[in-house]
Amino acid sequence: MISFEKASFAYGDRPVLTGVTQTLEPGGFYFLTGPSGSGKTTFLKLCTLAEIPQSGSARYFGEEAGTLDREGIARMRQRMGVVHQDCQFLDHLPLRRNIALPLELAGRRKPEHEGDIDDLMAWVGLSDRAEALPPELSGGERQRAALARAVILSPDILIADEPTGNIDKDMGRRILALLIELNRLGRTVLIATHDLELIRAAKAEISARVLRIAGGCITQAGAEL
Repeated sequence: MISFEKASFAYGDRPVLTGVTQTLEPGGFYFLTGPSGSGKTTFLKLCTLAEIPQSGSARYFGEEAGTLDREGIARMRQRMGVVHQDCQFLDHLPLRRNIALPLELAGRRKPEHEGDIDDLMAWVGLSDRAEALPPELSGGERQRAALARAVILSPDILIADEPTGNIDKDMGRRILALLIELNRLGRTVLIATHDLELIRAAKAEISARVLRIAGGCITQAGAEL
Protein backbone atom coordinates (compact mmCIF):
# COMPACT_ATOMS: atom_id res chain seq x y z
CA MET A 1 0.00 0.00 0.00
CA ILE A 2 2.59 2.55 1.15
CA SER A 3 6.24 1.48 1.28
CA PHE A 4 9.62 3.08 1.78
CA GLU A 5 13.01 1.65 0.85
CA LYS A 6 16.07 3.30 2.43
CA ALA A 7 14.17 6.59 2.51
CA SER A 8 15.80 9.62 4.11
CA PHE A 9 14.68 13.17 4.81
CA ALA A 10 16.40 16.22 6.28
CA TYR A 11 15.52 19.81 7.07
CA GLY A 12 18.49 21.71 5.72
CA ASP A 13 21.58 20.06 7.17
CA ARG A 14 19.62 18.39 9.99
CA PRO A 15 18.78 14.76 9.13
CA VAL A 16 15.46 13.56 10.57
CA LEU A 17 14.90 10.18 8.93
CA THR A 18 17.79 8.03 7.69
CA GLY A 19 17.48 4.90 5.59
CA VAL A 20 13.89 4.08 6.58
CA THR A 21 12.57 0.83 5.14
CA GLN A 22 8.96 0.21 6.10
CA THR A 23 5.76 -1.03 4.49
CA LEU A 24 2.20 -0.29 5.58
CA GLU A 25 0.23 -3.29 4.40
CA PRO A 26 -3.44 -3.36 3.38
CA GLY A 27 -5.63 -3.98 6.42
CA GLY A 28 -2.83 -3.41 8.92
CA PHE A 29 -3.14 -1.48 12.19
CA TYR A 30 0.01 0.44 13.16
CA PHE A 31 1.09 2.63 16.03
CA LEU A 32 4.03 5.01 15.59
CA THR A 33 5.82 5.91 18.82
CA GLY A 34 8.94 7.81 19.80
CA PRO A 35 10.11 10.81 21.77
CA SER A 36 9.20 14.35 20.79
CA GLY A 37 11.35 15.54 17.92
CA SER A 38 12.20 12.01 16.79
CA GLY A 39 10.54 12.41 13.39
CA LYS A 40 7.02 11.03 13.87
CA THR A 41 5.36 14.01 12.21
CA THR A 42 7.89 13.95 9.36
CA PHE A 43 7.16 10.27 8.74
CA LEU A 44 3.43 11.03 8.64
CA LYS A 45 4.13 13.79 6.12
CA LEU A 46 5.97 11.29 3.94
CA CYS A 47 3.04 8.89 4.23
CA THR A 48 0.56 11.56 3.14
CA LEU A 49 2.76 12.97 0.34
CA ALA A 50 3.07 16.30 2.11
CA GLU A 51 6.80 15.61 1.73
CA ILE A 52 8.78 13.26 -0.54
CA PRO A 53 11.88 11.34 0.56
CA GLN A 54 15.05 13.13 -0.53
CA SER A 55 16.82 9.84 -1.10
CA GLY A 56 15.75 6.24 -1.34
CA SER A 57 12.37 5.31 -2.79
CA ALA A 58 8.70 5.47 -1.86
CA ARG A 59 5.70 3.78 -3.44
CA TYR A 60 2.06 4.74 -2.93
CA PHE A 61 -0.56 2.20 -3.99
CA GLY A 62 1.91 0.66 -6.39
CA GLU A 63 3.20 3.90 -7.94
CA GLU A 64 6.65 5.38 -7.45
CA ALA A 65 6.64 8.79 -5.79
CA GLY A 66 9.00 10.18 -8.42
CA THR A 67 6.48 9.51 -11.20
CA LEU A 68 3.63 11.44 -9.56
CA ASP A 69 2.78 14.91 -10.83
CA ARG A 70 0.48 17.30 -8.99
CA GLU A 71 -2.61 15.53 -10.33
CA GLY A 72 -1.18 12.16 -9.36
CA ILE A 73 -0.45 13.33 -5.82
CA ALA A 74 -4.02 14.66 -5.51
CA ARG A 75 -5.33 11.31 -6.72
CA MET A 76 -3.27 9.45 -4.12
CA ARG A 77 -4.41 11.77 -1.33
CA GLN A 78 -8.03 11.00 -2.12
CA ARG A 79 -7.23 7.45 -1.04
CA MET A 80 -5.99 8.69 2.34
CA GLY A 81 -7.88 10.04 5.34
CA VAL A 82 -5.95 12.26 7.75
CA VAL A 83 -6.81 13.30 11.31
CA HIS A 84 -4.57 16.04 12.72
CA GLN A 85 -4.04 16.57 16.44
CA ASP A 86 -5.15 20.18 16.10
CA CYS A 87 -8.10 19.58 13.77
CA GLN A 88 -9.33 22.67 11.94
CA PHE A 89 -12.83 23.43 10.68
CA LEU A 90 -14.58 26.31 8.94
CA ASP A 91 -16.14 27.98 11.95
CA HIS A 92 -18.95 29.66 10.02
CA LEU A 93 -20.30 26.38 8.64
CA PRO A 94 -22.41 23.88 10.61
CA LEU A 95 -20.75 20.61 11.52
CA ARG A 96 -22.63 18.54 8.94
CA ARG A 97 -21.38 20.80 6.14
CA ASN A 98 -17.83 20.66 7.50
CA ILE A 99 -17.89 16.88 7.49
CA ALA A 100 -19.27 16.79 3.95
CA LEU A 101 -16.71 19.25 2.54
CA PRO A 102 -14.33 16.59 1.14
CA LEU A 103 -17.23 15.26 -0.95
CA GLU A 104 -17.96 18.75 -2.24
CA LEU A 105 -14.32 19.51 -3.04
CA ALA A 106 -14.02 16.22 -4.91
CA GLY A 107 -17.21 17.00 -6.84
CA ARG A 108 -18.83 13.87 -5.46
CA ARG A 109 -21.62 15.22 -3.24
CA LYS A 110 -24.96 14.17 -4.71
CA PRO A 111 -28.47 13.90 -3.27
CA GLU A 112 -28.10 10.15 -2.86
CA HIS A 113 -25.14 10.71 -0.53
CA GLU A 114 -27.13 12.62 2.08
CA GLY A 115 -28.18 9.41 3.84
CA ASP A 116 -24.54 8.28 3.93
CA ILE A 117 -23.56 11.54 5.63
CA ASP A 118 -26.29 11.00 8.22
CA ASP A 119 -25.07 7.44 8.80
CA LEU A 120 -21.50 8.65 9.23
CA MET A 121 -22.52 11.26 11.78
CA ALA A 122 -24.45 8.60 13.67
CA TRP A 123 -21.38 6.33 13.59
CA VAL A 124 -19.30 8.94 15.44
CA GLY A 125 -22.21 9.82 17.74
CA LEU A 126 -22.76 13.36 16.47
CA SER A 127 -26.24 13.19 14.91
CA ASP A 128 -27.58 15.65 17.46
CA ARG A 129 -24.76 18.14 16.71
CA ALA A 130 -25.30 18.35 12.94
CA GLU A 131 -26.19 22.06 12.99
CA ALA A 132 -23.70 23.08 15.69
CA LEU A 133 -20.86 25.40 14.71
CA PRO A 134 -17.31 24.15 15.35
CA PRO A 135 -16.59 26.64 18.19
CA GLU A 136 -19.51 25.09 20.09
CA LEU A 137 -17.96 21.61 20.11
CA SER A 138 -16.02 19.95 22.90
CA GLY A 139 -12.56 18.54 22.26
CA GLY A 140 -13.91 15.01 21.96
CA GLU A 141 -16.63 16.10 19.57
CA ARG A 142 -14.06 17.86 17.39
CA GLN A 143 -11.91 14.73 17.22
CA ARG A 144 -14.88 12.54 16.30
CA ALA A 145 -15.94 15.07 13.68
CA ALA A 146 -12.41 15.10 12.27
CA LEU A 147 -12.52 11.31 12.05
CA ALA A 148 -15.86 11.41 10.22
CA ARG A 149 -14.51 14.00 7.77
CA ALA A 150 -11.38 11.91 7.20
CA VAL A 151 -13.30 8.78 6.23
CA ILE A 152 -16.13 10.32 4.23
CA LEU A 153 -14.37 9.54 0.92
CA SER A 154 -13.90 5.89 2.00
CA PRO A 155 -10.09 6.06 2.07
CA ASP A 156 -7.91 2.98 1.92
CA ILE A 157 -5.77 4.23 4.81
CA LEU A 158 -6.51 6.41 7.84
CA ILE A 159 -3.55 8.33 9.29
CA ALA A 160 -4.01 10.03 12.66
CA ASP A 161 -1.53 12.25 14.52
CA GLU A 162 -2.10 12.01 18.29
CA PRO A 163 -5.90 11.69 17.85
CA THR A 164 -6.43 11.27 21.62
CA GLY A 165 -3.80 13.76 22.79
CA ASN A 166 -6.16 16.59 23.79
CA ILE A 167 -9.11 14.64 25.19
CA ASP A 168 -9.84 12.67 28.36
CA LYS A 169 -9.19 8.95 28.74
CA ASP A 170 -12.81 7.85 28.27
CA MET A 171 -13.20 9.82 25.04
CA GLY A 172 -9.83 8.53 23.91
CA ARG A 173 -11.08 4.96 24.26
CA ARG A 174 -14.19 5.90 22.28
CA ILE A 175 -12.02 7.24 19.45
CA LEU A 176 -9.93 4.07 19.60
CA ALA A 177 -13.06 1.90 19.33
CA LEU A 178 -14.05 3.75 16.15
CA LEU A 179 -10.57 3.28 14.68
CA ILE A 180 -10.62 -0.43 15.50
CA GLU A 181 -14.04 -0.77 13.88
CA LEU A 182 -12.72 1.02 10.80
CA ASN A 183 -9.78 -1.39 10.65
CA ARG A 184 -12.10 -4.38 10.95
CA LEU A 185 -13.89 -3.05 7.88
CA GLY A 186 -10.63 -3.51 5.97
CA ARG A 187 -9.00 -0.09 6.25
CA THR A 188 -5.33 0.35 7.11
CA VAL A 189 -4.82 2.52 10.19
CA LEU A 190 -1.65 4.37 11.27
CA ILE A 191 -1.69 6.27 14.58
CA ALA A 192 1.13 8.39 15.98
CA THR A 193 0.85 8.46 19.77
CA HIS A 194 2.71 8.76 23.07
CA ASP A 195 -0.09 6.93 24.91
CA LEU A 196 1.14 3.45 25.86
CA GLU A 197 -2.18 2.66 27.55
CA LEU A 198 -3.95 3.32 24.25
CA ILE A 199 -1.57 0.93 22.50
CA ARG A 200 -2.11 -1.79 25.10
CA ALA A 201 -5.89 -1.37 24.87
CA ALA A 202 -5.75 -1.80 21.10
CA LYS A 203 -3.43 -4.82 21.25
CA ALA A 204 -5.90 -6.51 23.60
CA GLU A 205 -8.48 -6.45 20.80
CA ILE A 206 -6.63 -6.61 17.49
CA SER A 207 -3.26 -7.52 16.02
CA ALA A 208 -1.60 -4.10 16.09
CA ARG A 209 2.02 -3.47 15.18
CA VAL A 210 4.06 -0.89 17.06
CA LEU A 211 6.68 1.04 15.10
CA ARG A 212 9.28 2.83 17.18
CA ILE A 213 11.18 5.78 15.76
CA ALA A 214 14.51 6.88 17.22
CA GLY A 215 17.78 8.12 15.81
CA GLY A 216 16.19 8.62 12.40
CA CYS A 217 15.31 4.93 12.07
CA ILE A 218 12.08 2.96 12.46
CA THR A 219 12.03 -0.46 14.10
CA GLN A 220 9.18 -2.74 15.13
CA ALA A 221 8.71 -2.95 18.88
CA GLY A 222 8.56 -6.35 20.53
CA ALA A 223 5.69 -7.94 22.36
CA GLU A 224 6.47 -6.18 25.66
CA LEU A 225 4.03 -3.34 24.92
